[in-house]
Amino acid sequence: MAKDIPDFLIPIDEGNLNPQIKVLFDAMKELKHSPHKITDVKSINNRIIERNYVCSIIYQLGKLSNSRYFPFSDSILIGGDMNKYIEANKTAIRVTGENLEFSFNGDRFEVIPDLIIHGSHNRDSIHGNEQFVAVEVKSTDYLGIVAFEKDFFKLNAYLTCLNYQHAIYVIVNSDKETINIRIKQYVDNNFFVISERLGDLYFFIQDSIYAEPIAYRIDDAKYEEERKKVETK
Repeated sequence: MAKDIPDFLIPIDEGNLNPQIKVLFDAMKELKHSPHKITDVKSINNRIIERNYVCSIIYQLGKLSNSRYFPFSDSILIGGDMNKYIEANKTAIRVTGENLEFSFNGDRFEVIPDLIIHGSHNRDSIHGNEQFVAVEVKSTDYLGIVAFEKDFFKLNAYLTCLNYQHAIYVIVNSDKETINIRIKQYVDNNFFVISERLGDLYFFIQDSIYAEPIAYRIDDAKYEEERKKVETK
């Protein structure tokens, strides 16, 4: 890793994952046994179709929900592409959203998480005890900075504005070193993050669909150290 790129990501043993988090991690592990269901069969590189991946995750979660290991109630909602609206009355949110070219309607803007797990069927519910997990997924062969910044911003907004208990960035076909570089670029742009919720934001990284996923969280101290460098410039 380049000397000026900190190692932001701390690996987490899957046995130490919160049950609400581990159920998604277990679903990812199942998918690596059925790559033909989520890849483009015409692609020589086994390109993963992101929508297929998300739908397959939802299917695996549905199977797990019928087991005694699923940590939620019978009323749990597992879904993808559900519209959510975020109030943008905080300057940091508004500025970051505008820089990333989100579409605003007055003082709010629309986001569509790739996957959500929550206990309320009310799409506008913002009660923290019902909003379990919000997920963004990227499976492209190259994770560019713009795509990363948009997703990372949304994950922070889900935690701080929509009161999700956890946010997860599922990244397939990329590696830890690339993600560290992208986090550093996000920090250097001084985009929106609420440090108090960083402990609830996870990365599940899979080098390829055939690899074991690895769970990470952000090293708060290293993140804050880099943020302070930007603030003093």
